[in-house]
Amino acid sequence: MTIKILLSVGLFLIVAYASTQRGKSPLVSVFTLFCAAAAIYFVWAPESANLIAHHLGVGRGADLVFYCWGLISFAVLLNLHFKMRKRDEQVTTLARKLAILDAEFQQPVPPGSRG
Repeated sequence: MTIKILLSVGLFLIVAYASTQRGKSPLVSVFTLFCAAAAIYFVWAPESANLIAHHLGVGRGADLVFYCWGLISFAVLLNLHFKMRKRDEQVTTLARKLAILDAEFQQPVPPGSRG
């Protein structure tokens, strides 16, 4: 019973955090809320996870949860990778433009062209 309470408290903290992030990232917030709600349900009714797992052809509910966790983790890592690559491209573009502007600003004015 102690582990159920500890897991529930942790999952409720995740729900609270996801709720505060709705304005910044609504899709991630809703997905997190859904996953946390499902996790809370499976913490208190683990036999349901076993039943669903058997219907899907997985031996145990714990295995099904582990497979889903792995899939979600991979998707999150892939998403972060793409965001980092996009950010790197933005920084590179910004650095190039800044270098060009700096070079143009540093060019000496030819004599006789001052008004």
